[in-house]
Amino acid sequence: MEEGAEVAEAVDEEPPEDEDPEIDLGDLKLKKSELKAGYMKDADYRRKTAEVAEAKRQTQALAEQVAAERVDRANHLDVFLESLHRELVGDQEALAELARTDPAEWVAQNAVFQQRAVKFQQAVQQRQSLQSRIDKEAEAKQAEW
Repeated sequence: MEEGAEVAEAVDEEPPEDEDPEIDLGDLKLKKSELKAGYMKDADYRRKTAEVAEAKRQTQALAEQVAAERVDRANHLDVFLESLHRELVGDQEALAELARTDPAEWVAQNAVFQQRAVKFQQAVQQRQSLQSRIDKEAEAKQAEW
């Protein structure tokens, strides 16, 4: 019979309450209660270690998802900024023409242009903030390695 099977059989048997027999494991002699307590601690340790590993995997997956969403948002912001920039450049040329031909209409259109310019600046700031977060995460990962 194998040594592990002997230990398992020895652990399964309950000693009388007034007796705690020793089990000879070759170089090591343990009381049955000590062997059982060690086995239970090991099982608890393995279970808790597995739980921590699973929580770590879930956290890592969530962090990767957030990073991917940030990159996706940054790409969408880039497209939006490019579109707004083209509109603003076109509006400036139209405003310059209006200033020469219809100053009253220029005032009204210039107000609309200024509102778009403010929105453009806000979008640029959001993009810069997002890029800053992405860069900080990349630096943190680099430092972690």
